[in-house]
Amino acid sequence: MQINVITINSTASIPLFRYLINYFINVMNIHVNITEINVKEYYNYFSNNNNISFNNFAYYETYEDFMSQSSISKFKKYLSITKKIIKVVRSKSDQLIYTNDYQVLYCIFFIKSLFSAKQTKIVYHQFELIEKEKMNRFNRYLFGYILKRADQINLAIFPEVNRLNYFLNESSIGPHKTLL
Repeated sequence: MQINVITINSTASIPLFRYLINYFINVMNIHVNITEINVKEYYNYFSNNNNISFNNFAYYETYEDFMSQSSISKFKKYLSITKKIIKVVRSKSDQLIYTNDYQVLYCIFFIKSLFSAKQTKIVYHQFELIEKEKMNRFNRYLFGYILKRADQINLAIFPEVNRLNYFLNESSIGPHKTLL
């Protein structure tokens, strides 16, 4: 099985992300592909690990540069992610996509439906609290789409019971596919 970490952020900034990637490599002895942004001022925790392949689709000198990215940069970011997801989904081998971004999860669901890719497994790890009431209309649509198709997620991980219960109540996923 091939592990693909796809995020619109940086894995270096999230300690739990680093732990899980180390787990995939050291315990499961699996090569990991990471598709992310690269922020120069972040310490690159995985820079000397031969069991990791990077697909950095954007480079920023500082975190402030990343936060002030233009609309064109955001469009290019999602185009890069879409290309990567298509490549993973169309692969003939078993694939696992691990993401913490509901926007990426939307892209995965949409692309999987286009290619009828049943062999691709999905792990969604929600780090941030998602409040539909505070979202703009577009993001509300994306998250609503995810909630309707949540049964396609093979494992959903949540940091606290409130987020888990909210996701279970609002979505089509069963509790047997979740982890707290």
